[in-house]
Amino acid sequence: MRKVLLLILSTVLSLAANAAQPAGEIINQCWQDNAHSAMTSCVIEVAKKAAQDLVLVEKDMMDAIEKSPELQSYKSTVRNQFGKGIAAYRSYRKVHCGLRAALASMGNGTEDNRRSCEAELDMDRAQQLTADLFWLK
Repeated sequence: MRKVLLLILSTVLSLAANAAQPAGEIINQCWQDNAHSAMTSCVIEVAKKAAQDLVLVEKDMMDAIEKSPELQSYKSTVRNQFGKGIAAYRSYRKVHCGLRAALASMGNGTEDNRRSCEAELDMDRAQQLTADLFWLK
């Protein structure tokens, strides 16, 4: 019991130390020298890296499901739910970040706000899935 609690505590502390950046922080960190084009390039790179990292974690999850010693029926159920989760997440991200872009549409950087939102959500999702890998080990 003590080992399980220590594992859970270390996982929570690790996730907290690697917390995803809120979209506003991404924008602020990318805004340098009042250069909007540089900010846009930076936000694009952050969003691209977050998306790539999420794809890798999704692959790790699928690999872990396949390597699980559990029954095939269990693995089939988990694969199915995971696929539905991926689709639901992507739909949510599109709609939610569309809202963020709409909120920013009165000023500059509408697409930067959308992209930073996507980066924030992708980072959060990657952390959640990484924590979920615990159940497949």
